[in-house]
Amino acid sequence: MARPAYPLAMAAALPEPRAVFDCAMHDGAVIRVRQHGQPGGPRVVVSHGNGLAVDGYFPFWGRLCAGYEVIVFDMRNHGHNPVHELESHDWANFARDVGSVQASIEAELGAKPATGIFHSLSAAASLADAVDGGGHWHALVAVDPPAPPPDGHPLQAAHDRDMGELGRRAHRRPERYRSLGMLEFLLRAGKESQHWVDGSQKLMAASTVRADEEAGDFVTVCPPAFEARCFETNDDSGIWQRGGAIECPVLVLGGDPASTLARSTAAISQELARMHGWAYIYLPDTSHFLQLEQPGAAIEAIEGFLASLKPVARVRL
Repeated sequence: MARPAYPLAMAAALPEPRAVFDCAMHDGAVIRVRQHGQPGGPRVVVSHGNGLAVDGYFPFWGRLCAGYEVIVFDMRNHGHNPVHELESHDWANFARDVGSVQASIEAELGAKPATGIFHSLSAAASLADAVDGGGHWHALVAVDPPAPPPDGHPLQAAHDRDMGELGRRAHRRPERYRSLGMLEFLLRAGKESQHWVDGSQKLMAASTVRADEEAGDFVTVCPPAFEARCFETNDDSGIWQRGGAIECPVLVLGGDPASTLARSTAAISQELARMHGWAYIYLPDTSHFLQLEQPGAAIEAIEGFLASLKPVARVRL
C-alpha cells in the first residue's frame, strides 16, 4: 500500500521512530503504528482523543522515551492513517481496532506486558474493548474517558449536552487552513488549549493537517464530519454496566472536577472509577487535556499506579 504523506509534525519536532508498520483492520481501514523509546524497556502503548493526533501528545509521551518502549498509534481516520469510510467511523470499530492494533504490535515486535495509556476517544474505546474480553493488558490508564452514563443517571444530561455541543462545534470547524499559523492561533485562543505547555499548540496543529501542495493550503487529516460523528454517536453505556468484567488493573486519570474548564468527563471519571473500584487520580487545575497541561504530573501519577501493581520489568525515569 502506498503510504500517505506524514502529518507535518513528523518532519518538525518529533524523533524518527525506530519501527513503523501498518495494521489492516477487519473492514480495510489502516492504522499505522510507530515504535519510539527503548525497545528493551517496559512497553507502553499510547493513543489520543477525537479530532487530534498522538504526535501532538509528544510533550507527554516523549518524556517516557528515556526509560520505556513507547508505541504510539492514531485512531482510524486520524493522524498518520489514510481516511477510510465515514459509515464505519463508529464506536464499535474504535473498540475493535484497539484490540487489533495490540495483536499486531505483539506480532511485529514480540509479546511482553504492555500498559495502555489512552486519552478520551481512545480511553473509552480501550475500556469498551476490555469489557468485551479484549486487550490483555498489564494495566490500562484511561485519561478522562467520555464513557456515556446509562439512562436516568444524574450525569447523563451533562454528557449528552457536551457531546451535542462538541458535535456542533466539529461541524463548524474548517476542513482547510491557509496556514499552520492560523490553526495554531485558533488552538491558542481555545479555552481548553490555552493552558497547554509551550509549543503544544504548534505541534498539535502540525500533527492534525497535511499539506496540499496543489491547493497551496493545509487539509485536516480527520475531516470535520468524522470528528462530529464520533461525538454524535457516543451513546453506548456498556462501560458503566459491564466495567467490572475488565480483568486488568485500571487507573482513571481525570481532569479536575472543580475546574471551570472541566467537561462532564471529569465527573464521569470520578464516578466510573468509584463504581468499579478502579484506581482514580485527578490533577488539580487541569481540564480534559491534562496530559498537555501537566505532563510531568500525569507521568508521576501513572508511575505511582504502576509501582503499586505486581512487579513487572520497568524502568523509572
